[in-house]
Amino acid sequence: MGCGSGVVGVLCQQAGARVICSDLNPNAVQAARRNGILDARSGDLFSSLPGHRFDHIAFNPPYFPGCSRRRMYGMALYGGRRLGVMQRFLDQLPHHLANGGRGWMVLSDRAPAGQKLVTVAGWRQVTVERVDDEVLSLWSTSRTG
Repeated sequence: MGCGSGVVGVLCQQAGARVICSDLNPNAVQAARRNGILDARSGDLFSSLPGHRFDHIAFNPPYFPGCSRRRMYGMALYGGRRLGVMQRFLDQLPHHLANGGRGWMVLSDRAPAGQKLVTVAGWRQVTVERVDDEVLSLWSTSRTG
């Protein structure tokens, strides 16, 4: 979800997974295809994936609140007022995870509002790593039943 250049999808494909990537930015979809993603689709969150359920869904969301004047690049970083993009993702995710499926999200310490949002939604922090002057954390949730 929000595949950007498709690097996460490429790594998953190399590990043997069947991957479908999606991004709102058509330039990102083209980049993912150029990088070897076999099924890359253009759409807003799950709009290009109707009826699909997945074992794993990974998302590096736009975790800064607000909007950017640089439309396409800014959409990768800024998730709208009150992080509306992340909230819509959290609301829609359960409808697209298979039983036992897992959601994965990477967040930054530079945007604590995103971490608060997923904590309230019941996600758990899996691991944390410092990259230069930024601390990135991996969060996960699962669907049971």
